[in-house]
Amino acid sequence: MDRNWFKSKQQLAGLRQSDIADLLGRSPPVVSSIINGTRPLKVSEAEKLAEAFGVDVSEVLSRAGITSAKTSRALGFSESEVAPWQPEEDNPKDERQVAIANALGMNKMGADIWRISSSAMSSHGYLIGDYVLVDQSAGFRAKSKDVVIAQVYDWNSGTAETILRKYMAPVLVGAVNEAGEVDVRVVDNRNVTIKGVVKASWRDT
Repeated sequence: MDRNWFKSKQQLAGLRQSDIADLLGRSPPVVSSIINGTRPLKVSEAEKLAEAFGVDVSEVLSRAGITSAKTSRALGFSESEVAPWQPEEDNPKDERQVAIANALGMNKMGADIWRISSSAMSSHGYLIGDYVLVDQSAGFRAKSKDVVIAQVYDWNSGTAETILRKYMAPVLVGAVNEAGEVDVRVVDNRNVTIKGVVKASWRDT
């Protein structure tokens, strides 16, 4: 994180460190770790900071060292097989999903709710429409057999595909496709990068 930029924007917005902590739903020590670059900034947190600072979210991501300002929107927000999910206000069904996530430990983990929009992991029990609890701070600590979200970058077009896979170090493994082939991708932290670990999943019935 570019500390000088962050402090400048914080002062311009008239926010104290405790205000930032409340905004992100994190403790002050965690916010300090994010500012000092010892703890990763989540996409959902970048969106909240961008709104508070009155800047584009791509600038927050760039200042956090996640990616360049030119490509951050494409690389950080591609919504492919799985995407961040946000509840609608005053929607009982959505409130129920948040309650389930909290019961599964969302607040303790600092995780986010994502929703599956692909059958790429159906053979592993993850169906379209399922909700998953994703800890994006655990991406770099993913272990073999973890189910993870990852991004596959296309550097020619400056875009990325967000995928859901099982991590079998050093590769990601998906479901069998129509041709009977298993989708396998090597995690090289350039073209394929793990962004978070799935901690729980559930289905709205």
